[in-house]
Amino acid sequence: MNKKYNLRFFKILFRQLTVTFMVLFFLPTLLFAARATCSKTGNYITRLGNGTINWSTGRISAKGTASPLKEDKSKTSSSIPGAAKTDAIVNLISILKNIKISKESVKEFVASNDNIMAQIENTMSDVSAVDQHYTSDGALEIKIATSMYGSFLQSVLPHDISRIPEIKSIETSGKIQQQRGKYTGLVLDARGLGFKPLLYPLVMNEQGDEVYSALFINREYAVQYGVCKYFCSMEKAAANKRVGNNPLILKGLRAGEGGKSIILNKPDAEKIERIIERHSFFKECRVIIVLDQ
Repeated sequence: MNKKYNLRFFKILFRQLTVTFMVLFFLPTLLFAARATCSKTGNYITRLGNGTINWSTGRISAKGTASPLKEDKSKTSSSIPGAAKTDAIVNLISILKNIKISKESVKEFVASNDNIMAQIENTMSDVSAVDQHYTSDGALEIKIATSMYGSFLQSVLPHDISRIPEIKSIETSGKIQQQRGKYTGLVLDARGLGFKPLLYPLVMNEQGDEVYSALFINREYAVQYGVCKYFCSMEKAAANKRVGNNPLILKGLRAGEGGKSIILNKPDAEKIERIIERHSFFKECRVIIVLDQ
């Protein structure tokens, strides 16, 4: 009886030690599977093991590899490029599926919308190789790229982002701001808030009211240019043509619950409310968010 008890005890101990080892061994890999970097041009880039997401340009790239195997005669030299590109496309779709829309990822969104995945896969037919080379072991490595703008955003952006009518400012007292003083866009400093890039971020005030959301965005602009861009340099963001030559620059107070929004303090939120031309530059998604490297 004691022998059986001891044997069971050591089996349990061995399993626990194995699990602990696996966690300690693989945890660093999991933590660093995706990391943010800043390019020389101030672009905010998420680097993954099989590709990158450039949140400043909307460019998404993925790598694929294939190599001839002696035991697999079906893999001839002529079939290797196709196999490498297929591998790259699989990796690219995986990256797209794991991008966060707002509170949910594309993968979670696709799970409740059967036809969306088919639409995303259809966009892959236009993807072409942007670079390819053979490695030292004879494998072919191919890099492909696509844009998150256009058909991909059309498929995954919430339907409440719709086309809004042309907005005309109404002069009531003749005290409308002079043209030279008008703001041309918004640069939001979210550094130090722990905020991570989303396809559809919200900007809200401390009372929970929406400052920048679907209420102000024209879907045509959101699909073509993205709801916003992300940079990791204030200087590059403020000088970017997306926000024009006189952007309003504000500092975020904190990240909202669930990480889907950025909260502004009361004075800054009220300042935006008083700016008439915000309707125009919000409609055209002239917003840049600056994040930590």
